Amino acid sequence: MLFLTFGKQYQHPNYLHELLEWDEQFKAGKVLYTRLDVPKLREEIKFVTNDVPDNVFIVNSIMDANKALGYVKDFFWQNYDYKIIVYGASIHAYCCLATLLEMNVPPENIVFVEPFPPEDSKKSRVPVFYNVYIDQTIREVLSDLNVTVYRSYYFKSWTVDQSNVTHVEFLSHFKQIRLECSAFFYYGKRGINTQAFIAINKSGIGYDGGILINHKFKTKDPSVYAAGPATRYYRKYYADTRRQKYYDSYEVGQKLGELIRNQLDPLFSAKKYNSKGSSESVLASKSVSFDTSSIETNGSSKTSSGSHNSKTSKEYNDNEEEKLPLLTKPIVVHCQLPGKLQYLDVRSPGVKNPHYYVQSLQYNGYVLETFKDGYFKLHLTNDHIVDGITCLSADKFSLENFKNLYGLSAAALNNVHLRYTAKKLDNFYEFFRSPWAFFLYLDQTDELLAMVKELYPKGQSKGMTLQEGLHCVEEHSNPSFRNNNKMIIRSTFKKSPHIEAITDYVMEWVADNDVLLPMYLQPSLKATYTHDLSRHPAFKKKKTNIAKLFSKML
Repeated sequence: MLFLTFGKQYQHPNYLHELLEWDEQFKAGKVLYTRLDVPKLREEIKFVTNDVPDNVFIVNSIMDANKALGYVKDFFWQNYDYKIIVYGASIHAYCCLATLLEMNVPPENIVFVEPFPPEDSKKSRVPVFYNVYIDQTIREVLSDLNVTVYRSYYFKSWTVDQSNVTHVEFLSHFKQIRLECSAFFYYGKRGINTQAFIAINKSGIGYDGGILINHKFKTKDPSVYAAGPATRYYRKYYADTRRQKYYDSYEVGQKLGELIRNQLDPLFSAKKYNSKGSSESVLASKSVSFDTSSIETNGSSKTSSGSHNSKTSKEYNDNEEEKLPLLTKPIVVHCQLPGKLQYLDVRSPGVKNPHYYVQSLQYNGYVLETFKDGYFKLHLTNDHIVDGITCLSADKFSLENFKNLYGLSAAALNNVHLRYTAKKLDNFYEFFRSPWAFFLYLDQTDELLAMVKELYPKGQSKGMTLQEGLHCVEEHSNPSFRNNNKMIIRSTFKKSPHIEAITDYVMEWVADNDVLLPMYLQPSLKATYTHDLSRHPAFKKKKTNIAKLFSKML
């Protein structure tokens, strides 16, 4: 088996120029059509390897970055007015600007050219940050730093003297400029490696804007698998909006690994919850913790004939076999922007949508924003689940921990939605850096949230786990009564014996991680804390307030 997992990188400005030129001539009718039944020898298109001048840097790896930084450092020893041009409309271009400023390159010597919106009108016109507040902040920061900025200019050509570029020309819709250049950072065209592109086409593997694959990552050759941003599903799937370049690459690799593992070892399979298996195994148990009698059910399935059910089940299984892999992990971007601004963006996988467009949609959830200590935005779904996080702050603390908030309920986040709606919360940075939220940022938290779903009711070795109970309720509920069923489930769950089992397990988990979570008071330390509260000098000034708080907690 052969696995193709390469992605797209920044390429030379003349990337695949010969092929694009031939395509334009063909569309213009300058290339004669060749009948398939009358073969005619045609010269093969030869791709020229484009070497870049010494002071042009196309950064795709750490090695490229170190080479570029070493070249820029040599400017500090030379007494002449140099100009460094950064070209691109991507997050990497802004990171390049931040790196140059961090190296103490004078802002007056930096020129930033942003080719946005794209020159091709068919491409998406979503900006890098797709957020009005962040876009405006970055513009103001670059202006205050005296960085020269040209927007909506597109690369045209450069002038080479010996082995260095001396001038670069850019063209807008109304004007052409020619800038002096001592170093040129190019973040323009992106594509797969030219040699890989030639090899794919010569091998006969289908390529249509990407390596064509099916739902099992197989190419035209059954022994060749492909995954990653350089792939595309066959058109029969109608899945252009679900291309793998819109999803997390680590999760794509995990899905491919699981698929190959199941082929090599069919006995190793994960636990699945299907409608037939879960209803038989769950409903057959004697101990049921959820009362589903008051939940609205869909009775239409009960009146269907047996032959109709079997046919529907068969069609459903056929569709399951053709189902594309389900990818749910968020897209995370964390970096430092010009002005030493910390930036974090966590969003749902899929095609990017502009910030103002998402907020203007009806029934698309809730947007919570605060502006103290920086900009912090939470986006909640209609079910009050966090599906978007955007942070921009000049403080020194890291924002990376906040990515763990994705996918959690507002209730699990200390009722953040209710606090915000009641205007009791105006600083998300202070709120999510409080001691109560520290457990959310541990690596073991995912294990905790997964284990509580597999617990049996307290004192019982059989029965439904919490996850099985929720699946059972979901199968017997009618989607048209979704909100009503949700309230019934919550009220029923409060009386469930699962509550005691979950409480005991969480307390045990906190005790096992007491070294990482010393801020949580454990029952075994209650006597010690009470003794220190009355005698230790550290608690004398705050004795009254802490005593009241302690009495409420217990």
